[in-house]
Amino acid sequence: MECTERYLRDCFRSESPPRAGELAALLGMSAVQLSRAFAESIGMRPSHYLKARQIEFAQRLLTHTRLTTNEIAYRAGFGTRGTFFRLFRELARATPRRFAARPR
Repeated sequence: MECTERYLRDCFRSESPPRAGELAALLGMSAVQLSRAFAESIGMRPSHYLKARQIEFAQRLLTHTRLTTNEIAYRAGFGTRGTFFRLFRELARATPRRFAARPR
């Protein structure tokens, strides 16, 4: 799991999307092996885990920075604003703006 976290940090630093296939190659595994390992240890597919972590990162940026939603979308590795908003609403159950406006 430490290698996965390092991979995610590198993706966020370079503003590139995390990809399950890339993570599998980095770990010296096939995509099928990675899927099995994630299913056993986390209970979800690697792609779902990586997207959830992208949204968590975006939530931290929304909470702790004054970046625009476009800037946050790109920093979290989303290629388009539309993809970011769709996944954010799906996983966070709110729009980015509503999430940012919530009392802490």
